[in-house]
Amino acid sequence: MDNRPVLLFAAPYHGPMDEQIRTLLRSLRNDPEARGALLRELLSDRFLDLPARVDAIEQTLQQLVEAQVRTQQQLDVLTQRVVALTQRVDALAEAQTRTEIAVQTLADRFAKHLPRIDMAVGYVVERRYDERASAYFAPIARRIRVLGREARDDLVEQALDDGTLTRGEATALRLTDTIARGRRDGEPVYLVVEASYTVDEGDVDRAADRADLLGRLVGTTIPIVAGEYIDEDARRKAEEKGVWRVLDGIVTRPDGLTVG
Repeated sequence: MDNRPVLLFAAPYHGPMDEQIRTLLRSLRNDPEARGALLRELLSDRFLDLPARVDAIEQTLQQLVEAQVRTQQQLDVLTQRVVALTQRVDALAEAQTRTEIAVQTLADRFAKHLPRIDMAVGYVVERRYDERASAYFAPIARRIRVLGREARDDLVEQALDDGTLTRGEATALRLTDTIARGRRDGEPVYLVVEASYTVDEGDVDRAADRADLLGRLVGTTIPIVAGEYIDEDARRKAEEKGVWRVLDGIVTRPDGLTVG
């Protein structure tokens, strides 16, 4: 005899309660207000608010997407501007480089011709003081007469003959810019002038040394530097060596006092 348990399966029961449920469901499908009332009874307020919250989130996300699009557009415009500005800066840098090259080329050319320019300007300044010596040096001496090259050569040659000057010293006197004779305090004097556009220490030394050389031949001499400007070192040296200064028409004694 088989004593194993027997499993019994009951068929679904469709009683009056099931029919009521189906009727309720049909009513809920057709009546949204009833369906909503039922949900409010069954669910909490948090669940009921979910659709509105989801809508708000979707709206916020849409706004964020739109804002992101606008931001990207602004970034694109800014990028274009930066690219354009970079190109302009590059072009400016290239133009600056070309300008610097042109300026350097011009400076090199000018530097190449500068010695000639200095020589030409110096020659003009020397001629001016030589030709107008009686006007420029009038506060220093009266009755000024410039020694011409022939008179100067005669004086130097005589000094060479009698051994008063060496050949180097004679050459220095011949190269003096201007030598003039005049009278100061009723006594004869000779003016020994070195002229430059800008007077430097070398001009002061030459004026003082050549005045000493000429003094061996003629007696009293006055060393003078003449020009438009004088640097500070040359000014101090002129005071130390007793050299007069004539700058742009202003006559200054070695002690720094101006005369006119």
